[in-house]
Amino acid sequence: TDGSQHARSLCTVVCKWNYDAGGGWDRGFFESVGFGEGDLPEAAIGKDVLPPGAALGGGVGPSAAEALGLRPGTPVGVGMIDAHAGGVGSLGAALPREAGGGEGGCDE
Repeated sequence: TDGSQHARSLCTVVCKWNYDAGGGWDRGFFESVGFGEGDLPEAAIGKDVLPPGAALGGGVGPSAAEALGLRPGTPVGVGMIDAHAGGVGSLGAALPREAGGGEGGCDE
């Protein structure tokens, strides 16, 4: 993107930081570990928190598009933590038993 949108992934800030999806950043926590009122402005830690898959800006910017062999404006979506993405990806997977295989144990 053109860098004008500095969004954070809701998945990441909830699981890896101290963000409450219903209430935002826990400033009390920041203060308890020594950060004062202006030490961590939202511009630095993330003002825009978006759900995984939400569209970012105008997509891939011209210079990145050229470097990657993509069309400018190719959509870019908010990411998610790899373990969560793997969980989503495995929801449609057929277990060996469901696919007509054996007992479905891990060693098959």
